[in-house]
This record gives sequence, structure tokens and C-alpha cells, in this order.
Amino acid sequence: MLFGSWLINLYLSIAVFIIVFLGALGNNLIITTSFRATVAFLITYLSTYFFRWLWAFSLAPPQSKETEEDLFLPGNDIKEEYPIENRDYSEEEIMKAGNYVRELLDDKEV
Repeated sequence: MLFGSWLINLYLSIAVFIIVFLGALGNNLIITTSFRATVAFLITYLSTYFFRWLWAFSLAPPQSKETEEDLFLPGNDIKEEYPIENRDYSEEEIMKAGNYVRELLDDKEV
């Protein structure tokens, strides 16, 4: 959501156009002056959208920040795909996993 309306962009850009046009008119041809004023108008018009977005973002109320503990308390209706309680490994599986990790670490060059 942006702060204000597109009319803010238009009014500000027209003001910049007039300032640039009048400032450059004394030193340049009318074509060069018009081109520079038009470029200033377009840059101002488009960049004002960004600044309006920043303004709205800074004025927005902060979102609620939940901690991990709040998310995993009972009754929050969060489904766990792999609950820790159901992981029953045999001694043989634990030894295989440990040996596999040791092999990986031994082969790794530092």
C-alpha cells in the first residue's frame, strides 16, 4: 500500500518540470530545455512512487513477532511431519549412521 495518491506524484513532478525548465532556459535552446525538463519530470514521477512506498512502510504498524516457543506450544494446531517422539532407532541403525558420518568426515579434505 502506498501513502497518498498518484496526484502527489503529478504535482511534485510538475513543480520539478517548471523549476528545471526555468533554470535551463537561459543557457540552452528551447528543445534542450524541454528535453531536460521532461526527463526530470519522468524521473521525479517514477521515483516518488518508491518514496511513497517507503513512507507507507515506515508508518505501518509492526507485525506480531511470535517466538518459536509460541509456535510449538500444545493447542496451536501445528502439524509436524516428522514428530521427534516417533523416531525409534535401533542400536544397529545408530551405529551405521555414526560410521557413515565418520567416513564422510575422513574423506573430506580440509
